[in-house]
Amino acid sequence: MENIGTVLELTEKEAIILTSSKGFMSIKRRPGMFLGQKVQFKKSDIINPRSKIAMFSTIASGIAAVLVITFFYIQSFYTNQDIYAYVDVDINPSLELMIDQENEIVKVKAINEDANTLLEDLELKGMQVKTALTEVVKESREKGFIEKDKETVVLISAALNEDSQKDKNLYGNEDKLDKLLNTIDSRMDELEQENITSKIIKVDTEDMVKARENDMSMGKYAVYKEAREKGIDIALSEVKEGNITELVKKTGISLGDESDPALNVAVSPSPTPIPKPTTSVVLPTPTLEPTPTPKPVATITPAPEYTPTPTRMPKGMVAAGDRSILYSGSWSTIEGQSKTSGATGSYVEFTFTGSSLKWFGAIGNKQGKADVYIDGELDASVDCYTSDKPMRNILIYQKSGLTKGSHTIRIVVKGDKHPLSKETFIEVNAFQYK
Repeated sequence: MENIGTVLELTEKEAIILTSSKGFMSIKRRPGMFLGQKVQFKKSDIINPRSKIAMFSTIASGIAAVLVITFFYIQSFYTNQDIYAYVDVDINPSLELMIDQENEIVKVKAINEDANTLLEDLELKGMQVKTALTEVVKESREKGFIEKDKETVVLISAALNEDSQKDKNLYGNEDKLDKLLNTIDSRMDELEQENITSKIIKVDTEDMVKARENDMSMGKYAVYKEAREKGIDIALSEVKEGNITELVKKTGISLGDESDPALNVAVSPSPTPIPKPTTSVVLPTPTLEPTPTPKPVATITPAPEYTPTPTRMPKGMVAAGDRSILYSGSWSTIEGQSKTSGATGSYVEFTFTGSSLKWFGAIGNKQGKADVYIDGELDASVDCYTSDKPMRNILIYQKSGLTKGSHTIRIVVKGDKHPLSKETFIEVNAFQYK
């Protein structure tokens, strides 16, 4: 039979709890416990019934209850103030990391039973998120949730705390979360071995609340939502209880590795035909007709002076202006070496040797949509529009888990856009492969 109590005190091996029917009790401490938490326990978990303590008078118990409620109200208030964002991790264990402004873990919550098993020997509180993720992956291997010879998807989803969303410094919070996601992305890149593929998404407050209402991770709710939008008939309970690797395979969805909510990477149901490749690079051309005057008039804006930085680029990073990248159609050069186009059918093509690739580009209120092909097959459709502050060098698209060898990515400008976007531009800042 299951009993419920509220945690009042924690020692190395015990948790002192207050129950509504049996008063104060001592039970075995479990990983993830924190003051004020409501926990379930069995008779076998009880260390000492503490019958003497439970025999307190009604008046004393009443006073204690008032003090306990007051304490937990205050403690909960300040703890919630510390949490600025949530990071959920799905392997099959699903757990939630509550983090503060320093990206340190304040609390850890097991979302399913597998997570309880995973957290038995893990103490993540106080760790930096990137360090905790390393420990979670390591422990998952040791406990058999990640098998060496079996493909595994690790889905990481993040969202701001509701108060952070309402804060007047909203954009500062958004930028902070974006930087954290980039840090997580880098750490997961280091862990992407032995058939591990990571997917990283940012979730809005509305979907975070819906995930909580259904007692599931934000990542799994995103899988369910995208599957339904694609017309895939799948039950919420199936997603909630299912293995994330099998769910991604079954639904065929492609959750984007996002650094902005506008970057909803999803498989497009109706691919744009691939234009036939050309062998020449089309140089930037003006979009307006030259003014017919006797005097020569500069109709092309001179390219800004660009001095290559002496700092070495990261390994595998190739700037948009590199000669190894092929541009077809109408493209313009901006910000030194970045390339941009809003012309339907224009495309950029890059061939690399490796097993993974990232495309860095721009988001903003003038950006449009593009189709992404890998080795001639449509892999995703991206929308680079956002109503937030325009930003460059943002991770737009990522592909991993390819067979090691030569591969080609082609990004085709669709000439389509979000209803609120002013233009249809697609921008390329760089590619990174390994």
